[in-house]
Amino acid sequence: MVTLNYLTMLGVGTVLMLLLALANHAAHAWLAMPDRWEREIPGRYVDPHPDGEYDSDGFWEFASLRNYLIHAGGGLMLVWGLGLWYWDRQQLALAEVCGVVAHVGITPVFCM
Repeated sequence: MVTLNYLTMLGVGTVLMLLLALANHAAHAWLAMPDRWEREIPGRYVDPHPDGEYDSDGFWEFASLRNYLIHAGGGLMLVWGLGLWYWDRQQLALAEVCGVVAHVGITPVFCM
């Protein structure tokens, strides 16, 4: 039962991280300045995201799956890296997370 609750906790963390990555990706696409202005100065342009895709105006392309995975990759590695780090101490990790979440007044399904 502890392993099932632990995997449920990691699943909830994954979903929350994917939603946070989507919000971050949307903010990068719609609120950031275009990167085109840096190209207009000769010799001063450095592409901050060499793997990213930009539209013709220099804005971060929102409809690109590659750009979303750039934002989501780090967060997913964090969630699952910590999940694997605490794999042998699942009960301790569940108790700590449930204790922190209880201060907010939420009782997730994996804490029951």
